[in-house]
Parts: sequence; structure tokens; C-alpha cells
Amino acid sequence: MSQHLTQNIRIRKATISDAALIVKLGKQTQLETFLKDNKPEVIEVYLDETFNFEIIEKELADENSSYYITEKEDIAIGYVKIRRDNFAENKLAGENAIELQRIYIVKSEKGNGYGKIQLEFCENIAKCEGYDIIWLGVWEKNHFAMEFYKRNGYEMFSSHAFMFGGEVQNDFMMRKYI
Repeated sequence: MSQHLTQNIRIRKATISDAALIVKLGKQTQLETFLKDNKPEVIEVYLDETFNFEIIEKELADENSSYYITEKEDIAIGYVKIRRDNFAENKLAGENAIELQRIYIVKSEKGNGYGKIQLEFCENIAKCEGYDIIWLGVWEKNHFAMEFYKRNGYEMFSSHAFMFGGEVQNDFMMRKYI
């Protein structure tokens, strides 16, 4: 399951050579998604802590973490990150669950159905790897994303604090049985 083609979209597994691309996409999509509701200095701290080259390289080398690049006509327009060992403060302890840790499309491509393609791609990975639940955290103020997940069969089951650039924010945890 290293690549998936549909319409003019290709999703491929990222390699260590994609680290700089993931840093770029991560920073761009985070700014596009969260700048309007957060202080610029808070976002800058988060980006420095989360989307620096060394961190992304380490995550790409981690066997429990996988990044996938979404490309439209060979141009990167988004990415997803799946995590296999994060059980959300044990709220899913004992469950056969996989985390969809990040799923982003650049703003200029939103509304074209690519997010749904990414989501179905991740759900297919979860099924192929034998997981029963796919889950994610979504910021409580990101109503657009929450509605998207609800429309696609996800339900809220808990919440947890999330550190975003030194500020404590609240994420709703959502899951889907697959």
C-alpha cells in the first residue's frame, strides 16, 4: 500500500528524502488552518517545535509513524501522518486502534474532495493492517473539520488537552470503527 491513484491524485508513502517537503507543507497548512484563530507568536513556537527538519526526519525513521504525500499532477498538495503507538492518554487502552495524527490539504485545493480521498486512503491502511478503530484529535474551534469527520462516520468519544505553541488548547477525540 505504498501508493494510491484516483482522479488526478496520487498518494504515496513519504521517504526520508521528503523531510523538507513535509516541513514546508506542514508549516503552510498549519498557518492556513490556524492563523486566523491563534496568535502568530504561538503558531511560530508550535511550528518550530513540530515542523523542523530534524523532528520530521526522526518521525520518518520511526517504524510506528508513517507519512503519505498527496500529489495532484505531481505537485504536492497535502499530507497525512498515521501513528500506530499513540493511545491518547490510555483512553483507547486495550483497543486495536490506529491514530490519524495529521491530515491536511493546502487551502487552494480544499473543497475538491481531496480530503475525503485522503481519509478513505487512511481508513484502507487501517483495515489492511488489521485495526478495528481509526481515531484522531481535532481542535475544538475547528468546526469545519469536525463536521467533515462526522459526515464521514466519525463520532466524538472524549477530549484532551493539547499543547499548541506553549498554550493549552482542547482537542476533541473522534473515532470510527472500521
